[in-house]
Amino acid sequence: MKKLIGLLIFSLIILVSVQSQVNGAAGIRFGFPIGFHEIQNDSKNWLSLNSMKEKTAYGFNISAYTFYSFTGFLSLQAELSLTAGMGIKGEFDKDHYANATYTCLDIPVLLKIHFVNNPGNQFGVMGGPLFTTALGKFRIRYTNYSDPDEEYDIKASHFGMTFGLFYSHFIEMANIVLDLRYIHDFKSSQINISKSVSGDFIKRRGIIISVGVEFAF
Repeated sequence: MKKLIGLLIFSLIILVSVQSQVNGAAGIRFGFPIGFHEIQNDSKNWLSLNSMKEKTAYGFNISAYTFYSFTGFLSLQAELSLTAGMGIKGEFDKDHYANATYTCLDIPVLLKIHFVNNPGNQFGVMGGPLFTTALGKFRIRYTNYSDPDEEYDIKASHFGMTFGLFYSHFIEMANIVLDLRYIHDFKSSQINISKSVSGDFIKRRGIIISVGVEFAF
């Protein structure tokens, strides 16, 4: 099932890329994720994290996309979106802290509804599914302890959803784009505690604010 849905998303990306050569646009965005990452209870118990004071590690985001307009008020957008350095950080005491950051490659396919669509400005809402694959490390570091640092692999490959708002303003040869979206993973990333033990670790729920530039074909 996952392979079938992944193939469908890939096919949509190719379709949008080809069709956009007729009537569409392509662009690139840079942004910052503002997220909430929830550590699952089993992982907290395995890693003795119940006393840790959690904070969010934000990271950065870069996305490339293309879209095809069906009508003046409806379009389909496909993206490749890379988010790095996000996750959690925490402190047990001043000499004992943890850091869990990972890199996600998201492939969202978005339906966009344009409430305003004229030569100078575009504004509307968007939403759709996304496929996520992620890699990273969870590290527990000790600054003044004799204990060695601990390190565990984080992995993820699952689906989620995203929706939000977009606005673009035409300046000379290109559109300046503002993008605000919410991302919600359907499943948690996995952590490998040992060769024989793994389980749910972090579930991502967050907002990405980004700005970029796009060019019409």
